[in-house]
Amino acid sequence: MLPGPGQVKALIVAGGNPMMAWPDQKRAFAALQKLDLLVTMDTEMTATAELSDYVIAPRLTLETPMTTYMPESVKYYGTTRGFPQPYAAYTPSLVELPAGSDVMENWEFFWGLAQRMGTQIDVTMRYGNGPQAEAPPMTFTLDPAGPKPTTDALIELSCQGSRISLEPGLPPRIRPHYLATEHDRRVTVDMVRLMRRLAAAPPLASLIVEETFPGAAMPDEDEAIIAAAHRDQSCAHAVGTCSMGAADDPMAVVDPRLRMLGLEGLRVMDCSVMPTQPSGNTNAPVCPAGNAPSSEAII
Repeated sequence: MLPGPGQVKALIVAGGNPMMAWPDQKRAFAALQKLDLLVTMDTEMTATAELSDYVIAPRLTLETPMTTYMPESVKYYGTTRGFPQPYAAYTPSLVELPAGSDVMENWEFFWGLAQRMGTQIDVTMRYGNGPQAEAPPMTFTLDPAGPKPTTDALIELSCQGSRISLEPGLPPRIRPHYLATEHDRRVTVDMVRLMRRLAAAPPLASLIVEETFPGAAMPDEDEAIIAAAHRDQSCAHAVGTCSMGAADDPMAVVDPRLRMLGLEGLRVMDCSVMPTQPSGNTNAPVCPAGNAPSSEAII
């Protein structure tokens, strides 16, 4: 914002207060005064808002639908913050706007700006950074030339990869995200190549007539192998939905004796109690679960 090439001429402040946040307030004041346009979006008349050409009053928390996306996402930017385990909550707006109020959602301001500029809005949702990413980024585009969405519609778009829909009565979406990470794709490619080498080695090679899937005609290239793997399916050895653990384990549903935490007289005796996926078939490790006293079990 200092004079010279590339000097900022217009500044839109969304919920911040640079007049008080920047260390040298005299220079901050001079820089903000030199702007051709200063717009502040805030619920209070801050020091920056006092200097602004326009002040946009956004809706307050209870006046708009909300999710827990923001407090959840804090976990990606440091330790001991945010929610370390999957968690989500949504609530509709709880109070009506006061009669005659002149307020708007923050996104409505940028929607109108893009509409007047004749440009689209690209939105990217990220679920972590680098190797810590829990899922690939999800991108969608908003076209202000089309119908204006509602806040609920934008929440639905931003959560379209989630398992639970905002639409009441719809069943959960089951999206295992097979081959969604580079690690999964790399392991799949290496696995197919290893299986081919084993099948081509004696004495097994003399017993094999042909490779039926993905097929000998498929090139030995990463992209071709991944494309073929997308036609495969899981063997469905699901575990962990009623994970066992200590009473202070936030992810535990049953204790080590398979008793439901917080509910007397109920035990769970199937693969769902396994905290992690075993490396082999689930049949053998689930058999001991069936030895729990049947007098306390409801299956």
